Formats: sequence, C-alpha cells, structure tokens
Amino acid sequence: MTDVSTASTAGTTSTAAGTTSLRPFTGLSLPGVCFESGHCVWLLDFESTPTPYGGYTEVWVIGPDGDRTLYVSEEEAIDTVCEYHDFDATHAAEVTVERDDERLTLSTTGEDGTRLDCSLAFESTPATRLLGAVARATPSAIARSGVGRAVSTFSLNALLGLGGLPVGGRTETGREYFAAADRMYLVGDATATLDGTDLGGVVRPPERIAFGDIVTTDRPVAFVGDLFLEYAD
Repeated sequence: MTDVSTASTAGTTSTAAGTTSLRPFTGLSLPGVCFESGHCVWLLDFESTPTPYGGYTEVWVIGPDGDRTLYVSEEEAIDTVCEYHDFDATHAAEVTVERDDERLTLSTTGEDGTRLDCSLAFESTPATRLLGAVARATPSAIARSGVGRAVSTFSLNALLGLGGLPVGGRTETGREYFAAADRMYLVGDATATLDGTDLGGVVRPPERIAFGDIVTTDRPVAFVGDLFLEYAD
C-alpha cells in the first residue's frame, strides 16, 4: 500500500517513491451496472489522462462468482490501472464507446476472446441537473476540502438515492481519488450480452461491490467530468 500523508487533501502527497498529486483523468465514469445474471459492468471512458497513453477506456466485468476482470483499450495502460485497483485477470481489448446525452453503447472484445456488448439509456432529471450546476459553480479548493467532500457526498446520495457513494476517498491499493463531475445521468433501461448470452435486466446489487471506497450504487449513475487520481509527477 502506498505510504501517504494527510497533506494529500491539499492536492500534493509525499510518498516513499517521491511526490504525487491529484491529476485529472477526464471523461465518463460509471461505477457499476448490475444485471440479473449476477454480472456487473463498470466503465471508465477517458478522453484525456496525465499518462503517456492519453485517452483510453477501461471495462471492468465482475462475474457472479466475484471474479474481477479488466479490459483496457491500450495494453500499455494496464500496469497504470493496476496501480489503483486489484483484478483477478487483465486483458488488452478492442473497445468501442459511442455516447451522447441520451444513450451509450459499448462493444468490447478482449484478447481472451470475450465479447461484451451493452446499451444504456441516460436520464437527465432536475436533481442531476442541479447537482451538475452546483459542481460547476463550486471553486475547486472548496470542493476538495473535507467539508466540501462531505456536503457533496451527502447531497449526491440524498438527491439521487445512490446509497452511500463517496465523492472522494481511497482505492483498494491506497491511492487517493476525488470525483469532480460537472454532468451526471441516471441510467434508465440497459441491455447487455456476454459472449452472446443475454445478462437480463438491471437490478439493484444484492451486495455492494467495492474497489476501496468506490462502491456500486443502488441506482446506476454515470458521471462526466474529472476523476482526480493520485499520480506520480
């Protein structure tokens, strides 16, 4: 686990490896859509990152047995992703994501031969629009403060009924994160097939799937904006 100090909440951390700071990974984050089959799909579609690889897409598939598999559109980025999260298997993949304000479609073919196809409908509500407007108007220093994080976490979960997703915390490998979304959408109807098998309808996760402080939500929700991650300068 990374040796970090409490100075990280200010954006800079001293570690045994040197100096890290919270750097923006910009794009869409979807912390879990769970299906009747027992599978849960997570998606991070980054348009830009501070890494040498630029933008890339991560698809996480959690099986009914709890196995966690990572698929990444850039093979070189696998080691970077695994600095933040633990997986049972990792694979490079061909990933196609098409999204707008109403729908997202995902097609993933892993080097292991696995094929995943998903289609999700986005719902913009008065609550999601209000939260996005407040986030855009809040200065970054206030949003990242302890009070700002607490207020944002409470508001997010109270207004959207997510069940306890924190806007900031640590991953299971001890790396700090902070989400600063300026747009968000509830996920309405969704369909998915895995190797041609229909995964069924969307369900509330029977138990939380956690990657450190990041957890599945009672209602699937997509965030668009910056996901700040502890990154070595």
